[in-house]
Amino acid sequence: MKLPVEHNIRVYQGEYITLTVGCDSVINAEDVFACIRRYSWDDEIIERFVITNSTSELLEGEKSKLNLTLDTNSIDSGTYYWDLFIWAGNRPVKCLVKGKIIIKQGISNRGK
Repeated sequence: MKLPVEHNIRVYQGEYITLTVGCDSVINAEDVFACIRRYSWDDEIIERFVITNSTSELLEGEKSKLNLTLDTNSIDSGTYYWDLFIWAGNRPVKCLVKGKIIIKQGISNRGK
């Protein structure tokens, strides 16, 4: 598979984004970083994904799995950019996944 994989996401504000990423090598959650920014060139991090190693059964060809979670409750509606990078020390090494996150306003999710 050609990296980075593109994965665009649409959610309503307040929903959790949860992703499981299968990897063809052993990757520890401490060695990766994922966040969203308003623009790809923007220095401001809007929110960071919580990343953990998955204990789910591995599929054929997988050596590890990562779980990514992002709470959109405090993020304004709009279009954002995200990616998942492997890091070595203080340097990004390889982008695994990238894409857009579109957060929309809901109707019934603002209270009852």
